[in-house]
Amino acid sequence: MPNMVVEHKKNIHLILEEFGYAQAGSYYGNARPGYRLHFVTKGFGFFNGIQVPEKNFFLSFPNSPDYYYSDSDHIWEYFWISFSGPGADEVLEQAGINSVTGPILNFDKVYHFYQSVILHDFQPMVSQAYAQGCFSILMSYMTPEPDLRGGGVTAQHIKKAKCYINSYYDKKITVSDIAEFVHIDERYLYNIFKKETGVSPKEYLNRKRFSAACQLLENSELPVNEIAKSVGFSDPLYFSNFFKERSGDSPVRYRKKNSSLS
Repeated sequence: MPNMVVEHKKNIHLILEEFGYAQAGSYYGNARPGYRLHFVTKGFGFFNGIQVPEKNFFLSFPNSPDYYYSDSDHIWEYFWISFSGPGADEVLEQAGINSVTGPILNFDKVYHFYQSVILHDFQPMVSQAYAQGCFSILMSYMTPEPDLRGGGVTAQHIKKAKCYINSYYDKKITVSDIAEFVHIDERYLYNIFKKETGVSPKEYLNRKRFSAACQLLENSELPVNEIAKSVGFSDPLYFSNFFKERSGDSPVRYRKKNSSLS
C-alpha cells in the first residue's frame, strides 16, 4: 500500500498530507485528524457498512473512527488523498461532496489522471505545491456543473440537513443538532423537510441508521453491541428494540437470515 507523503507547513489554509493507492486495502482503526477522500477505481468494498462500488468515492471525516474492506470476490482498488486545515470544508463544499459516499463525476478523467500522474510520477515525498496542483485538478473534475447544483434556499437547507445526517448518523445527534448546523429554526426545518421528502428529519435519521445497521449485520461479523454504537446507539437493548420494530426480527435473527458471510 504505497504512500506519497507531502511536505507541508501547519499554518497554511489547506494542508495536503498524503497520496496513496491500494489493492484489497482495508482499515480498522482509530480516528484520523483530517479528511481522507478515497476513489474506488475497480471492484467494490464496504465503508462503515455501506457498499461502495467502482466509480464511487468514500470520505473519512476527521476524528471519526472508520472500518473499510474489500469484497472478497470483487477485489477493489482505490487511491486516496488526505488533507486538513481550515480550508478543507470549503474545498469539499465547492466540489459538491456533501455525503460520505457518492459517484465520481468525470470518472474517466479522474482515472486517467490517477494512472498518468499519481502512478506514473509516484515518489516517496513531494512538495506541497505539487500536491496542491494535483488536488486542484482532481477537485475540478469532481465539481458539478452549475445547473446540477441548483435549487433555492429551501433546497439548500434540506441538502445541508441530509449531508449532516449522512455524515454523523453514527453519533448521538438530535434534530436540534441538525437545525443548528443548518442555521434555521427546528420547527421550520421539520416543516420544509417533511414537505420536500415526505418524512421528518428524525425519521430520515432513523431510516439511515436502520439501513446502515442492516448492511453491517449482513456483511460483517461485528458484535451487535458494536453495530449499535456504529449507528448512533449507546444502549444495545434500545438498539435491539428499535431494530425489531422496523424489521420484525431481532438483530441476531436478522443476521442469521440475511448474512452474506455464512
